Amino acid sequence: MAQTAQPGPEQSLVARHEALIRVSRAINVHRDPKELFRVLASELQRVVNFDYVALFLYDEAANKIQNPVLETTTVPEFVIPGDFPAEDTITWWVYHHQSPVLVPSSDDETRFPRMMEIWKQYGVKSACLLPLTTAYRRLGSLAFGALHGNAYSSDELRYLSLVAEQVALAVDNALHDEELRKQKAHFEKLFELAPEAIVLRDADNRVLRANREFTNLFGFTLEEAMGRN
Repeated sequence: MAQTAQPGPEQSLVARHEALIRVSRAINVHRDPKELFRVLASELQRVVNFDYVALFLYDEAANKIQNPVLETTTVPEFVIPGDFPAEDTITWWVYHHQSPVLVPSSDDETRFPRMMEIWKQYGVKSACLLPLTTAYRRLGSLAFGALHGNAYSSDELRYLSLVAEQVALAVDNALHDEELRKQKAHFEKLFELAPEAIVLRDADNRVLRANREFTNLFGFTLEEAMGRN
């Protein structure tokens, strides 16, 4: 089980503030969610007690929960089955209500019975899940779990909400970058396979780029066409 130091109240506040600053810096440096989560877990482990931290994304159109990244300390990889109903997850509730959920003890939790069955498989006793939301959209939840009960207090919930706000921005940026890459790949394919000849030219009328139909129609290879007036 992850062990954290027990500093005094003032030291704890300072340590958490410093950890939040380091998390913010890591978000600006690491664009890959998996690498970001590795750094995030390392930083937060100094001030927050957890055995796993996980990112759950909710696709409302498909009504599916995705678990793209996870960092664990002592538990095996925590996975929600692909056929598990989204409505039975805590992430679904957090997404729609935009409020955190604190579970002091999985043995006493009655709101999410099917999720508690999964928790028992991994020995998870307590957890808190926080909304991952930006000014532009809702994403899902950020979850912290522990193998012992009563791991999280209301004070920790407020602090982890600040962490979730930072992570939401990073995840939103990463998803935006991925969407742009997919759009670019889509337009590249449309350009190359278009049935019409297409050529892109610069201000001096020199060929910058041409598609396959252009080379077929005019008899130039792409290399021969590049730079021609």
